[in-house]
Amino acid sequence: MTKNWSSCIALAACLGCQPISAQGAQAQTAAPMQLSVIVDGAATPNLIPDALAYQHFLTAIAAHPFPSTEEQARQSAQLSALGLSPADRQALIANLAPFRAQLDNIQSARAAVGSGPSAPTQLMNLRSQESTLAATTLQKIQGSLTADGMSLLDQYVRTHVKAHIKIYGGTH
Repeated sequence: MTKNWSSCIALAACLGCQPISAQGAQAQTAAPMQLSVIVDGAATPNLIPDALAYQHFLTAIAAHPFPSTEEQARQSAQLSALGLSPADRQALIANLAPFRAQLDNIQSARAAVGSGPSAPTQLMNLRSQESTLAATTLQKIQGSLTADGMSLLDQYVRTHVKAHIKIYGGTH
């Protein structure tokens, strides 16, 4: 049986941010929702999709095109764990800046989504745009890094990033 992980993740994201509506003078309260862990990357990293792991990695490590000193230091510290050559490091950074700028636009659009009936569709479309952006950026990175650099990056994502991802879905 094939799982559709993006549906499970989207379900978790959507369920976690549903507004509680008020009716009259009394607000309705919902019972706390418990989502179960479907995949724990610490226990079974091979079940975490590579695309998801790379999307998390790129989002966490990408600095803006003109980063502040703080942001640059943060990114430098994060990149040092990869062990890339200076040339591969620069190639990676060059691909991350446009990714961050486009991601910021998507996140701004997400913040502007209202709570009307079209909101779930809009949010799913924005999530799809994020996934496409990450996949396109990864392709550019693969074309920019040396074989050794890409191997180091891939090993880092598969061993370190996946171990920190949990996929939630279903309620109980």
